[in-house]
Amino acid sequence: MQRLKTDKRQFYAAFVTALFQVVQGESPEAAAYRVKYFNDPLQWVADFVDIKLPKYDIDVLTMIRNGESKVAVFGPHGLGKSVLAALVVLWAGAVSPDCKIITTASAWRQLEEYLWPEIHKWHAKTNWAKVKEAGGPELPRMLTLECHSAPRRRRSLSRPTTL
Repeated sequence: MQRLKTDKRQFYAAFVTALFQVVQGESPEAAAYRVKYFNDPLQWVADFVDIKLPKYDIDVLTMIRNGESKVAVFGPHGLGKSVLAALVVLWAGAVSPDCKIITTASAWRQLEEYLWPEIHKWHAKTNWAKVKEAGGPELPRMLTLECHSAPRRRRSLSRPTTL
């Protein structure tokens, strides 16, 4: 079953690459970059980001590479969960054209004070010149990091607030 998942993913990556070459006139270097890194966040991080990953981060990135559709990471404060999430966001933005990456948390403060600063930090430590040389984007457009907060709920008229 694992082999079948890998074969499907490789076929999909090759199909998407061929499609982009035809539709967008993608260069052969960009096509090779997409084939190599489209389904492999671990290889992308190893090649372009200056970081020594602990074993549990490698395990999570391997699970993503192997096609796991849901991956949960539990751990205490300071484990590096935000670093891992930031690396996945950067990888996704660097290999997926026109993607939208949604980051959520139970509290706005977790995004604002933990995840987004990590994304900025690891973006600065990513070798974007090397990414460009390998055929990737010069700077992913998604890294403008536009901020959209959830719409506020309207108060129900049947339940007035007490003063």
